Amino acid sequence: MIFGSRYFLLVGAVLLLVFLRTPVKTPLKISGTQPLVFFEKDYFFTGILNAKQGKNPLNNRIAGGIIPHHLLASNIIADFFSRLAVQKPTTVILIGPNHYEKGDDDVLSSDFRWQTPFGVVSPDIKIITELKNKSFLQIDNAIAEKEHSVAGIMPFIKYYVPDAVVVPLIIKSGLSLEKINLLATSIAQFKGNVVVIASVDFSHYLNSAEAQTNDAESLLALRQYDFERLLSFRTNNEHLDSPASIVLLLKTMQQKGTTQSEILQHTNSGIIQNKPFQQTTSYFGIAYY
Repeated sequence: MIFGSRYFLLVGAVLLLVFLRTPVKTPLKISGTQPLVFFEKDYFFTGILNAKQGKNPLNNRIAGGIIPHHLLASNIIADFFSRLAVQKPTTVILIGPNHYEKGDDDVLSSDFRWQTPFGVVSPDIKIITELKNKSFLQIDNAIAEKEHSVAGIMPFIKYYVPDAVVVPLIIKSGLSLEKINLLATSIAQFKGNVVVIASVDFSHYLNSAEAQTNDAESLLALRQYDFERLLSFRTNNEHLDSPASIVLLLKTMQQKGTTQSEILQHTNSGIIQNKPFQQTTSYFGIAYY
């Protein structure tokens, strides 16, 4: 059957219309560098020194972890990364709270490099682009610059795993469980030497004894993968400052089949500063494998 020229013109017009209405998703490009904002030199190097004198690396390969972002607890942060260093991860997916609840999306990221005293940490543009194209996040470099839950960890990443690239995920407290599930599924599918870390501080504003009571409740919910209980802690910071970040980590560990864990360290600022009756912040270092 021979088609006339009008037919081909019509088909061509339809295809052109479809093409013009289909959004073109171009890959992100590194377009700038975040300045060094959160770095406490004395805490950092004290943490490094203590990590060198600490425990040996884990026998198991680390798939994920929980660390603090309060730099008073640099010992715990350095201890975790010193154990992680031996496996030389290529990508660190770093999840932390959006402390000021700013921005136009429940999940924000940055496509900038991060300046540290040891050089720059580059973003994993491939993964960030994929998550953005799936509408899981928006890029907001201005908010990321001032968010210490991710920015304060960059010097540790560059010091211990200098060749790794990073995917910062800044999470609002109201991130829905539905979106957490979808995002965890997507993160778990990334292949290669990828480690997922939640940068979260635990109980706030309580004295040392009260903090330890709440930490025991939080730890039980962590061990039982009790997501409903963890998300019930969103009403205040007396258990932890980002339940959504922790649930995202745990859901990802479930998807990856890496749900075994080891508590590396646990303390609070009252113990560290020998001021047990003042308001404290508590910290965990936990590895998942």
